[in-house]
Amino acid sequence: TQHPPQQRANPYASLRPSTSPPSAPKPTSTMIAATTLTPPSSFTSNPSFSELKSILQSLRTDRTLYKRYHGKIITVPCKMDSGPSKVFNIVKASSGDKKKSKLKKDKKYEYLLVGQFLGPKQSDGAIACQVESTVVETYFDGYTPAEIRKLSREDKVRANRIVNQSSSQFIHDFSSLGQIEMKLLLTADNFYRKVASLSSSSNWLSDTANPFMLVVKRT
Repeated sequence: TQHPPQQRANPYASLRPSTSPPSAPKPTSTMIAATTLTPPSSFTSNPSFSELKSILQSLRTDRTLYKRYHGKIITVPCKMDSGPSKVFNIVKASSGDKKKSKLKKDKKYEYLLVGQFLGPKQSDGAIACQVESTVVETYFDGYTPAEIRKLSREDKVRANRIVNQSSSQFIHDFSSLGQIEMKLLLTADNFYRKVASLSSSSNWLSDTANPFMLVVKRT
């Protein structure tokens, strides 16, 4: 089970567009109803970015719809914001076996990268997404999260150089518009527990401290 990033001290924080035409008729209630974006009640695998935002808003009050989307891949046209809103760290990976996780030799780590993803239009806004650790790792020239963590203690200058080079290449690729495959990050119980404490405004979708989507591939 994936978990959202936790606020903590981040040792990797430093690594990182004549005649006036007749006026348009005033919209009637019928016209407004026809143009209102209504989220689908069934699973949609290729929504537009604005449709995805509408779907995510609906999930807050529709647990049945959440279950229809959970575990399924959604492909959306978008790109990562190249600005400073990203979160990067190396964290202990979650383990389903609590006994094994207590043993030092069984400790595993993963890359934690969260950023705001933007739609094709400026008016689309942003959705905060966590990026699958294995996707990030492909940019680290074979270095696992545990190896980078160990190297940062032994040779911080070299570790910083590797992280800076790797993250720059990742941002270069993901900051251009493409088809991004993603899925819901949390289980239904964790999702509704989390959103219960958040504002109902649309800003909750773009908060990198609380991502609700997991990016698994860019095509």
